[in-house]
This record gives sequence, C-alpha cells and structure tokens, in this order.
Amino acid sequence: MIHIVYLDSRTNALELILTGKKTIIAKGSMGQRIPYKRIEEGDVMYFIESKRDREIKARAIVTKVYNSGKLTEEESYKLLDKYKADLRLSIAQYKKYAGKSYITLVSLNAVQKVENRILKKQINQNNDDWLLVDFLDGLVEV
Repeated sequence: MIHIVYLDSRTNALELILTGKKTIIAKGSMGQRIPYKRIEEGDVMYFIESKRDREIKARAIVTKVYNSGKLTEEESYKLLDKYKADLRLSIAQYKKYAGKSYITLVSLNAVQKVENRILKKQINQNNDDWLLVDFLDGLVEV
C-alpha cells in the first residue's frame, strides 16, 4: 500500500524527517481512522508539506507499526512521552494527539528526498491528511 501524508509546514517535520531527527510519525484519533490497522511494514510513504501543495517532497519505507488498543487519556500521554525523542512533535501536535483513544506510530527508514513529482490533482478521501492509494503511477506529473 502507498500512503500520501500531508505534513504541517509550520512544524518543520519534513526537514526533521529528511535529516533523520524524526524517525516516527504519529496519527491519533478518537476512533479507528486511517491509517489505523491499514499500514504495514514495507509500505511506502510519500510526504507532501502542506494541504495546498501537490509536490511530493520525500519518501520513506515503513519499518515498524504500532496500533494502540483503546487508550485512556493518561495512557495516550504516556505513549507519546515514551517516544518523544523520535516523534519530535511540536507543542501543537502533542496537544492534537495527546488524549486520543487510538494512536498509530509508524517507524521510518530509507528516507529519500523526491524531486519533480507533483500530484496531478488532489485525491479526495475522507481523511484529508493521510491518504491511501494502490499505486502512484497515473497520479503524478513527472
């Protein structure tokens, strides 16, 4: 499976990923939303820096996935704190994910900068910051 993940450009997450300082991506929600149990080791992730931008800036391979069971608010804080150094969350991101019932943590490897790959159009899915696609060919301009 291929995952297209929109990163908040205000958090400098892309630069942290490219420099190897951020090695885990988090997604949290009150319900079991994408990517919960829809991402596996070996999947490919492509990163776009903001929702308005269509340029793919980096790619990585998923090396490990952790899908929490239903968490209490305290358990979600403890989980994020445990992986704090690898997550490198901004204060706003921490507040966004802390307290969520379900958290997915995705470890990254083989991170590469990508150039000259632009999505032809926005892909319409219910979850606007994490998209699942079966293939990238046909969706990008080269």
